Amino acid sequence: MKHRIIFNDDTHIYYVNNRRVPSVTQIIQEFFPFNGGGLAAERARIFGEAVHKAIELKIKKTLDESTVDDAVRGYLNQWECYYPTDCIREVRLYSKKYNFCGTIDEIRRDAVIDTKTGQYSPTHRLQIAAYRYLWNENFKKNKIANGLIVYLDGSESPPKTIHEQPEDLMVFFGLLNAYNWKRKEK
Repeated sequence: MKHRIIFNDDTHIYYVNNRRVPSVTQIIQEFFPFNGGGLAAERARIFGEAVHKAIELKIKKTLDESTVDDAVRGYLNQWECYYPTDCIREVRLYSKKYNFCGTIDEIRRDAVIDTKTGQYSPTHRLQIAAYRYLWNENFKKNKIANGLIVYLDGSESPPKTIHEQPEDLMVFFGLLNAYNWKRKEK
């Protein structure tokens, strides 16, 4: 059975077959909450979304270059120089086995990639491990062995890249088990 995944952009909540399902980031943030707040954090979130959208439109070949803000342009150029546009972008998936959802930034032949415009956090590795798991559960004949986080800074230098580590998926599943236990015990 094909699952109908709905993502509410305003609330960042997933629904599968009309049932609310936790996301990868909700599960991680339950135990490692984002400490930032206020106007600066909101601006950083909006900026990151703008960079992601520009990359998505570039891949789809529907980006009107004249609409790209100068602040975003450096990030887009950096991504484009080091990551060609032959990829699948913004893939929403559901784990039937473990009941969670996530949206993968990029799928390439050899890697699941998450693009970041902020600072490094070790929890990003847990996120990419969960995304790679989602891909592999849903596409068993096209499994991918690598998870990669790409940190764009808008410079002309190659972006910093961090690879998923072998223990990251098990740590994520530990968080998922604790998340489900907390919900059950309420």
